[in-house]
Amino acid sequence: MLRCYDCWMSAREESGGFIDLFSPLTTRKIIVFLICIGLFVYFNSLFNGLVLEDRVEIVRNPSIWNIQNIPNLFVSQVGGQETIGYYRPLVFGIYALIYSLFATAPFPYHLMQLVFEIASSCMVFLVLRKYIKKEISFFLAVLFLVHPVNEEAVAWVSLFQDPVYLFFGLLAIYVLQNNRDKVRDFILVNAFLLLSLFAKESGVLFLILAFVYVFLLNRKNLLIYSILSFFTALFYIALRFSSRIPIQKVPLIPIMKLTLAERLTNIPAIIFYYIKTFLYPADLSVYHSWVIRDMNLNSFLVPLILDLIFFTLLAAIFVKAYKASKNSKELIFFSVWLVVGLAFYLQIIPLDFTVAEHFFLVPFVGLAGLVGLSLQNIRVSKSTKSVGLYIAIFILVALGVRTMIRNTNWQSQLTILKHDEKSSGGDYLIELVYSTSLIEDNKPDEAMPRVRRALTLYPESWFAWDNLGAVYYEKGDIKDAKNAYLHSIAISKSFNAYENLGLLIKSTEPPSSSIKFLRQATQMFPTSAKLWYYRFIVAYKLKNRDEELLSAKNYFLLKRDDESYAIYNQLLQNKPIVIN
Repeated sequence: MLRCYDCWMSAREESGGFIDLFSPLTTRKIIVFLICIGLFVYFNSLFNGLVLEDRVEIVRNPSIWNIQNIPNLFVSQVGGQETIGYYRPLVFGIYALIYSLFATAPFPYHLMQLVFEIASSCMVFLVLRKYIKKEISFFLAVLFLVHPVNEEAVAWVSLFQDPVYLFFGLLAIYVLQNNRDKVRDFILVNAFLLLSLFAKESGVLFLILAFVYVFLLNRKNLLIYSILSFFTALFYIALRFSSRIPIQKVPLIPIMKLTLAERLTNIPAIIFYYIKTFLYPADLSVYHSWVIRDMNLNSFLVPLILDLIFFTLLAAIFVKAYKASKNSKELIFFSVWLVVGLAFYLQIIPLDFTVAEHFFLVPFVGLAGLVGLSLQNIRVSKSTKSVGLYIAIFILVALGVRTMIRNTNWQSQLTILKHDEKSSGGDYLIELVYSTSLIEDNKPDEAMPRVRRALTLYPESWFAWDNLGAVYYEKGDIKDAKNAYLHSIAISKSFNAYENLGLLIKSTEPPSSSIKFLRQATQMFPTSAKLWYYRFIVAYKLKNRDEELLSAKNYFLLKRDDESYAIYNQLLQNKPIVIN
């Protein structure tokens, strides 16, 4: 912070006034400013806990518990059943490194996430600086860094993959911008694109954007770049399929069960959500699972009209800037960046959330480039510049304060759920996750009304029926619990319901009938440590030696902790085992 202050005072002395503050700043000083601003705005987020899906990806993720698993993350399923749907080898590899040093202490995870977000903001500045004036690029980079729409990508550890894939994607674009037409540079670009893909599947956006950049601004090297990017994509696809991680996810929210035509009717409301949140980030929520089913005035026509007004204004600015600009191809590039980045999250492919703040990370940069190129072509007087600078600083301060306030909502799982329950106005996912949290805290009576509300909002939710079964089980109502689990399985054969039903059957039914169900369940979900453990217990009761060894071995291979090793080792030595 002292270095930032020195930069500030030095700039004022050199410029002779506040208005010309940014003109003498070098790129190095701007990077220092971005680091200091990022640390200041997000400092209070570093001491928050691990919440929501953080527990799945870190606390209950066996794939990160052993640093030797890192190479396996790229080619096979080494995690537990809860993380089986994610191919994020780079992110899980970083988790493993942190876990080896700090276990589940939240601070280092939050710090690493902030480092990547600040680094991404620096890359935003460097990418924009190639075509846009330094002071405008600096303003846009700070806007990206402090804007509340990007806050959850820093405060929520489960979204660590977002700043990581964004950083390497931006790094690839930056190298392309400074490419000296050497094959070595194109290889480096594709290496960064591959790292972006290894962080998150959304890295494919930068594969597309890099191709568009070469097509528009370096077409003479289009062939060699296309060949290299083809092999990059092929290599990623080969590793992705070798991992045998399913591409299609089990439907979690209502929109995932809609047809393509039905999902398309949600697009106006989805686009309007991002425009509204970008311009006025007041009501933020971690979960959004709403669905527009009727093309009525409020939910379809009004958002559609407002979207058209916004994009008409944006198009007018674009046309004016295009005529006055010497960077017409760059304008087209950032326009494509905005459109492609936004299109990826319009539910053309069903996603886990109807909308999400972190979905706007990539479109944000495209919009920033488009606005920046347009602004620098506007000629204004010195006094207007002075007013503009004060307005810009006011906007950044206001957004930064809003982000700092939002950071406090992430202190614990209870604080984020309580806050977002009010701002969401009763969202299915909020109710569902809240009920899950209460079940984990052994509060079935408090969880029951929330499960009921979740089922009212989404009666076909396999997850809500599974939670209902868990509540009944905790209350000792075995019959209703079993019926709820079976109803969940009838909707979607999810591992959660099978694990819970396995626990119920193991505990309440004869071993001879339990073993049949557990054999079938472990065949369907071979990476579920719980199901293998239940199968081992039943086999041990039946004194089935082969079943005991097979179940204990698979349980150990999935868990790889002291308890699972002790069980397997005791069996190998024919020693008795005490089962709690």
